[in-house]
Amino acid sequence: ASFQVVNQVQAINDSFTSSLTDAANGFAYVIGSSTVYKYDTASLSLVGSLETGQTNIVSSAISNGKLFTADCPSNDTTHLVKIDLATFTVQASISEQAAICLSSGAMVDTFGNAVYFAGTPLTGPAVLVKVDIPSWTIVSNA
Repeated sequence: ASFQVVNQVQAINDSFTSSLTDAANGFAYVIGSSTVYKYDTASLSLVGSLETGQTNIVSSAISNGKLFTADCPSNDTTHLVKIDLATFTVQASISEQAAICLSSGAMVDTFGNAVYFAGTPLTGPAVLVKVDIPSWTIVSNA
């Protein structure tokens, strides 16, 4: 079996790190280096793009109408962003003065109360960062 191109989306000059779907609402989100692209899943047409203020997005998760992203910065600040999917706007952002590459993935707990980002600092052991979703604050950094 081979892949068949059903509909080709427009070319975007960006490097994509992942894609997520909000199937209930008919949208797919493609994560670029600093931009999130929103596509209509029926037509595969680009309906919007959102600049997150991040430098190199490496982890993302979606839950309860929110999209969460973390980056792997080239400087000394790591950014954690919460995007509201209904309005397609950045709802909250955390900037941490720590060069942590949170590239080991993101996951949301069963109840949608917290998102966990895992990664590695430039020096030291791996970390797991827990962020409270409603307040968008770091709860623990172990």
